[in-house]
Amino acid sequence: MDLKECCRFLEDLELIPVTILDTDDSIQQFCEQYYLHSAQKSLQFDNLKKLLSELTPFEILTLQDRFQIHFLFARMEYRNLCHFVAYGPFCTELLSSDDAGILLQHLDIQDLSRNDLQEYRARFQVQSQGKAQYAFNILLSRFTTVQTLRSIRALDESFIPELTDSDPETYKKLHGSIIRKRYEGEQQLISYIAAGNSAAAINTWHELHRKMEFRKLGHTLEISRSSAAVTRTLIRFGAIQAGIPAELNDDISGRSAIYISRARTIDMINEEHERLIQEYCHLIHRYKTRHYCSIVLSALYMMEHDYAENLTSSSIAGEIGCSVSTLLHRFKQEVHITPGAYLNQVRMKKAAYDLSYTDDSIQEISNRVGILDANYFVKCFRRVYKLTPSQYRKIHRQ
Repeated sequence: MDLKECCRFLEDLELIPVTILDTDDSIQQFCEQYYLHSAQKSLQFDNLKKLLSELTPFEILTLQDRFQIHFLFARMEYRNLCHFVAYGPFCTELLSSDDAGILLQHLDIQDLSRNDLQEYRARFQVQSQGKAQYAFNILLSRFTTVQTLRSIRALDESFIPELTDSDPETYKKLHGSIIRKRYEGEQQLISYIAAGNSAAAINTWHELHRKMEFRKLGHTLEISRSSAAVTRTLIRFGAIQAGIPAELNDDISGRSAIYISRARTIDMINEEHERLIQEYCHLIHRYKTRHYCSIVLSALYMMEHDYAENLTSSSIAGEIGCSVSTLLHRFKQEVHITPGAYLNQVRMKKAAYDLSYTDDSIQEISNRVGILDANYFVKCFRRVYKLTPSQYRKIHRQ
């Protein structure tokens, strides 16, 4: 393979652009393709051309621009010609919406929205700096006589203020203050969860995750998922204090953990935190105001979240860990209807919503709420709403 073919191969393999910058036109096109804002000085033609002209054949220039976008540049001698090659742009970390806003605030940029910045960064692959340098080195060594790893010259234009140990006393005081505030915030979050106060709990969670002035912006998904595990633990502590049954607590937390393991953005993880807090607080509020026992509370949760499954009194009792007779007695005593009747109410309420807001067929909606026989579904629906599903849809879609 020649140089162009190898560049395309590496680009297809890593999903990161590999560009040969041999002419003024190619440099200009590169700048225009990846330029977003005047803050990106190195993506202006004259500046980039100067950077390339200063490269030696024995180094890789790593560039991080003001928006924490990364580029690698190198000069290589191939077939008695001088070539300049760019690897990137790519990102080493993800920015949440809050991160993007804080970054723009640090840079004093007011003519660019956080959403525009996030959309711009979302165009680029996320890869560690080390892996990017390794892949680029392999490409360069394939076409040059330089077989050793090239030296790295870093150019960081991000200028994000960070507090270092250059001022140990200030750092120690600030670090201690941050730790104390964090522990206080965690205790507040647990208390608000235990009280079922979702508004205060969400505000406290935001305070805990608000980026400090000197804190490094950006995270990998792995770090965000680890942070989410800590948050779930705090929420579970609050639920335990409120008296939520351990099995139910574990089930709710486990569902959230599965969702976060599949999340593809930091904002998705943050939104799940808010949803989880609201779900727990709603459950705790119901537990405290209606004084449901743990058996009834667990049964209610199962039916409201797993209504699409083939639930029976026997399967619910088995999952909760009580006898069928105990479940039926306690449920009728506290909710005043049977579990089967309550499950039917949940299913019909969900079906009514889908009839009003979707164009799905009656059979699809019936299946989705856990009733495979459409004729039986129609009978159940009419019994609750005094209308057939088709009649209900016609009235509520007008």
